[in-house]
Amino acid sequence: MIEEGFILLAFDSTHLAIKVERRLKGIIETEMIPTPRSITASCGLSIKTSNKNLSLIIKELNAMDIDRELIKIYDLDDGKTFKVKEIAWRI
Repeated sequence: MIEEGFILLAFDSTHLAIKVERRLKGIIETEMIPTPRSITASCGLSIKTSNKNLSLIIKELNAMDIDRELIKIYDLDDGKTFKVKEIAWRI
């Protein structure tokens, strides 16, 4: 389980969440979690990972054949306060 500063990937569809999780699972440590209530536009599933993985995640997402508008990345600080800050990542 990832405890220190982390980011959250939120998706508009469950299918996309699973597809991205499969892509990232062999590369970085990830955890599929329910999307926090503070993030409203979502399928209900999110991927949680260390904020140290951000550049690698962006590289992998940009390499995938997916609609980038259907994924949002959030910086959630320490994970306890859930102060949501969206990260601009699309090229």
